[in-house]
Amino acid sequence: MSDDYGSFPERWWRVLEEVEKVAREAGATPAQVAIRWVSRIAGITSIPIIGATSVVQLEETLGYIDVSLTEEQHRRISEAGRIGDLSPHAYTFT
Repeated sequence: MSDDYGSFPERWWRVLEEVEKVAREAGATPAQVAIRWVSRIAGITSIPIIGATSVVQLEETLGYIDVSLTEEQHRRISEAGRIGDLSPHAYTFT
C-alpha cells in the first residue's frame, strides 16, 4: 500500500518477490537484478533512471553491470508479472 498511489496490484508484489529471490541467488541487490532484467528486455530502448542519494548508493546500483542472470531467472521474473496473454512487460495497473 502506498499513501500516494493506493494499493499495488498483486502482480507487482509477485514480481518484487521473484526479483528478491533472484537477487539472493545471484549475490546481488534487488535493484541490481531489476536493472539487469530490464536491460535485457527486447524492444525496450530506454535506459533505467537510477536514483541515488550518495556516491556509495550510486556505485552499488551501478554494480548491475557485473550481474548475470540466467535465462531461467530472467523468465521467472518476467512470468511473475504476466497478465493472461499480454506481454509480461506490459505496463498496466491491473
